[in-house]
Amino acid sequence: MGTVSGMGERAIIASITEAFGSGTASEASHPKAGAGGADGVAQVLSRVVVANGDDAAVVAANARMVFTMDTSVEGQDFMLTWPSGAKTDARLLGFKCAAQNLSDINAMGARTRYLLVSLSFPGDIEETWPAEFAAGMRQACDELGAQSAELIGGDVSAAESVAVSITAIGELGADSTPLVRSAAQPGDKVYVAGRVPGTSGSALNELLAPHADADSAAEAELQRVLAAHFMPAPPLAVGPALAAREHRIASIDTSDGLVCDATRIAQASNVAVALDEAAINSFAARLAESWRLSEQEARHNVLYGGEDFNLLFTLPAEAETPSVDGVAIRRIGTVEQLSQPEATSGEEPGAYIAGRRLDETLGFDHYSSA
Repeated sequence: MGTVSGMGERAIIASITEAFGSGTASEASHPKAGAGGADGVAQVLSRVVVANGDDAAVVAANARMVFTMDTSVEGQDFMLTWPSGAKTDARLLGFKCAAQNLSDINAMGARTRYLLVSLSFPGDIEETWPAEFAAGMRQACDELGAQSAELIGGDVSAAESVAVSITAIGELGADSTPLVRSAAQPGDKVYVAGRVPGTSGSALNELLAPHADADSAAEAELQRVLAAHFMPAPPLAVGPALAAREHRIASIDTSDGLVCDATRIAQASNVAVALDEAAINSFAARLAESWRLSEQEARHNVLYGGEDFNLLFTLPAEAETPSVDGVAIRRIGTVEQLSQPEATSGEEPGAYIAGRRLDETLGFDHYSSA
């Protein structure tokens, strides 16, 4: 098999565009989008005026737009070959890089409509790698409920290692309110939507641990671990459904860990987030069973494991718990006023359990010295 150095930039870009394909399917009819779609859209039609291939794309925007960008760098955010022996293929990486951007748009209450991707990679990488990466992006959009997302541009460049930057552009529903971190108030209920917190972090620990076995059972286990880390399932139907509600809602995706992101809501809203110990212990028990962890390890991963891309949000006390088909939504705590005499939290904005403030610095930080 040849390498990308023999293809040329034009052929590489063409392979990416072809592999991603078009995105004009209905999201409202997708099983993970909820009945009828949260914003009442029955069919999402392309509004791209000038598509990929010119110096820039042109879209006809008639809605409030939401923008986000994420960068993933080999050696910092992922490895192509892990100490465990597992290998990250291009499709897995494409899936995860797309999913984390879709998650950010979801956390604002919007639906992703457009993607731009910048890829840097060595010239000796296999010629199929760029197309496989784009196919992984497409797979994430299709499986997670963002089938209408269109790839409208990007760039490729030679580099000594792999680096990916994706920009996602979403649209808010006509009657929707953007979800922000600063909307939490004392008395609100705290929820998490998505898979068991700590799943991705537990998988990451497995990827980083050397494995002596090389039999078929060990290989199958590594594939399970890779999927758990590189194929998250952000609940894309939940954000738009919440944004369409007539409630004050704070929201954030759990990219850096439950405690870290709960603390961000607390700090933005100047409140305390009191996590329910029973809920955390329930998650930890499930995680311990799935990943053969001690109680202490499982609890740590639930609280501090990142890259699950769940949706953490608050609702006023009188609001009903939302229900979205196929998505687990669990209440995990209460928002409390700072320095309230009967509160279980303290005087500083943050996440608490039984009056003890949890250390958000144990969550993921690109520039942490820990």
